[in-house]
Amino acid sequence: MMSLTFDQDDALNRKPFADRLTKAVTTFYPFADGAYVLSLNAEFGAGKTTFLEMWTNELKKDYTVISINAWETDFAQNPAIPIISAFLEQLPNKGTGIKKLKTSFRGALGATALIANDALAGITGINVKETMTAVEDDLKAGDLESIGKELYKHFQYQLDAFKTIKEQLEVYVKTLEGKPLIVMVDELDRARPDYAVEFLETIKHLFSVQGVVFVLAVNKKQLESSVKVLFGEGTNFENYYRRFITREVDLPEPEVQDWEKFIEHQYKEYFEKKMQAQLKFAIENPEALRRHFCNTAYAVNLTMREVQHLFRIVSHSLLISKEQKTLKNSWQFTTVLLAALSIKNRTSYTLLGSANLTTQDLTDIIDKLRIKAELKRSFLISLCKGVLNKNNQENAANFLIVNIEDLAGSQPVEIINSLARNDDPFPAVHDESIAQRVFLLINEWKTFFE
Repeated sequence: MMSLTFDQDDALNRKPFADRLTKAVTTFYPFADGAYVLSLNAEFGAGKTTFLEMWTNELKKDYTVISINAWETDFAQNPAIPIISAFLEQLPNKGTGIKKLKTSFRGALGATALIANDALAGITGINVKETMTAVEDDLKAGDLESIGKELYKHFQYQLDAFKTIKEQLEVYVKTLEGKPLIVMVDELDRARPDYAVEFLETIKHLFSVQGVVFVLAVNKKQLESSVKVLFGEGTNFENYYRRFITREVDLPEPEVQDWEKFIEHQYKEYFEKKMQAQLKFAIENPEALRRHFCNTAYAVNLTMREVQHLFRIVSHSLLISKEQKTLKNSWQFTTVLLAALSIKNRTSYTLLGSANLTTQDLTDIIDKLRIKAELKRSFLISLCKGVLNKNNQENAANFLIVNIEDLAGSQPVEIINSLARNDDPFPAVHDESIAQRVFLLINEWKTFFE
């Protein structure tokens, strides 16, 4: 699998932001007491992992960088083990001080393992869990004392090993010619709660060395939930989190032009390349479909990951729809909107697919969308074309009369006739709306769309 780079994969033009972060962490890290810890905050699906990989590959051109995926390592009881292992694996094998540093890491790994029950049992012949279980039945007087001596001895060994790590790490970073050692940590928020908290504690106590920079890419709200699972809902998360981080910054929302660039990239992946591979989509107007994707993704406030899911649902739907030969603009618009709502707002999705939409239902749906002012008229008309059927035709018409200024005073029958013409594949209002048909299709095939 090819690594992601800004040159090839920066669909949202985030390199300028990465450059600012690089300038910040490489300039300000000497002012931190210990390690400089940057929290990079963004919600799920906003592109944290993609950004982090591109930024990491950019940093590697000039800096020593270590990458850790906390979620992939949370099977470990002690986060010190995967963190130390990442340093051992990813640090270069040559360089001043590197041999002593790696030796200290190996010693710390051994010391950490000794604290575990199985390792201690192998050395002393005493299984802590079994011995403590037998306390009430047959506890020998010397057992607890023996366990205590061994635990103390190996705990002291661990403390000495961790002290050596910090000392050797301090020596090593001084050899980097005034550059920091950068550690990228992804998906800490997805790790199990106790592991995530212990991970933060380990960074603070074991690796708090000036010259080391940690970047934590997190969904802050999820991390807050993990902390409160352990310490209670009354925990002041902001105060708690500030114990571990130096600065925090939000991954910026993409600009409109960059968002359109990302949509265009997805359109090529899901439609143009597939059509080149002889797949046949019922697309009458590709440019209109692109606009529907861009406007709808903005209106529904989808994340990057959700946009990719949207393209998957729509592309699959347009391949299997029974209406392929007549999928014109209203069908395309309605399919994209329903697919987006199925991802982001199930209540609006279900409403839109119902047979008896009221004027209030349409108002409730619209109130939850971010519709650009210049697109409001065409968006509302396309929406009503999609939901038009014999049961709700007057409701749809009245909705447009109330919400579109130049239609004020129009007769509902005029609006209905207008909606039933143009690019609607049916010459008259039918029992089932386009939205009902698309709704049924998505529900029928949703297992294959996820």
